[in-house]
Amino acid sequence: MRRPVVAALTSLFMGATLGYVVIQFITWIQMRTPEQMLGRMMSILMFASQGLVPLGMAVAGALLGVNPTGLFVAADRLLVLIAVRNPTVRVMDPVPAH
Repeated sequence: MRRPVVAALTSLFMGATLGYVVIQFITWIQMRTPEQMLGRMMSILMFASQGLVPLGMAVAGALLGVNPTGLFVAADRLLVLIAVRNPTVRVMDPVPAH
C-alpha cells in the first residue's frame, strides 16, 4: 500500500518541477530571440518537443530491449559531452540587450 503513495507523491513533485523548468526555459529562449524571429524560434522549439521527442522515445524504447544499461550510459555520456563542449549550456546568462 505504501508504494503507490510514494509513486504518486514522486510524480506530483516531478510534474510540478517539470512545469516550472519548462516555463523558465521557454522564457529564457524568448528573451534572447529577436522579436521578428520569435514565431520561427517557437515553431522550431515546438517541433522538437512535440515532433522529435516521441520519435526519440520510440528509439529509446526499442534500445531498452537490447541493452538498458548501455542506453543510459550512452545518454549520460552524450549529455556530459554536450555540456563540456558547449559551456553556454551550463549557464543561463542575463538577458542580452537587443
